[in-house]
Amino acid sequence: MSGATIKAGVYKNLDMEAYHSDPALSRSDIVRMLRSMRHFKFYSKPESSSPHFRVGTALHRLVLEGVPPVVNKHDGRTKQGKEFQESNPDAISAKEADLVCAMAEQVRPYFSGPGEAEVSYFWEDITEPDPVMCKCRPDWVEDGVIYDLKTTRRDARLFYYDVKDYSLDIQAAWYLRGVGCFEPVYAFRFVVVEKDPPHGVMVYEIGDLSYAGERINEALAKYRKCVKTGEWPGYSSEITILDIQHI
Repeated sequence: MSGATIKAGVYKNLDMEAYHSDPALSRSDIVRMLRSMRHFKFYSKPESSSPHFRVGTALHRLVLEGVPPVVNKHDGRTKQGKEFQESNPDAISAKEADLVCAMAEQVRPYFSGPGEAEVSYFWEDITEPDPVMCKCRPDWVEDGVIYDLKTTRRDARLFYYDVKDYSLDIQAAWYLRGVGCFEPVYAFRFVVVEKDPPHGVMVYEIGDLSYAGERINEALAKYRKCVKTGEWPGYSSEITILDIQHI
């Protein structure tokens, strides 16, 4: 129903570009749907990632794939620096590369076991008659546990706010649902590393994901309806009363 081109299954060597280009629904799609179906329908992926995301990408590649960061040794404000960045979109500065290596040292022990990195899972959601193809690509799966590597500018003890800000409960429930279609998994854990020295690390597991599961089902139901009707509603047109004393 989502027009996916990759069939349901587990893919251990699927290229990242092939994974992202397939129209099967992802966790990010569900989060956009929960904002509004119109936001999902008209979302357009940015042409280039911000420096913030480049650091996270470099960390993931170093820890999960053993691939060193691509370093732009030129000043990013110069012509050479801009040309190098254009040719190497994920390149980071030498200072950022040092940061990535320092964080990697702290989190590598959590991803050094017999698990598997970045395996792609595609499955059909059949909670309603019309099947919908879905996908996820966990950072690491080991012994029935899914691990996700996260960086934070905050004190790692305040990761609760990141969970709320980025709907990470949806991610946990979505990945457990997808991987669980093919193998037994019982937990989703975030390995959170601080960007500031000494790069403290904490591991989190969300206790109750039942509400997140309900929201996912709600989003999928709305998606099916929108596909059938061709209508993609935005925010509610009702007037919202604000109580600023409790904001």
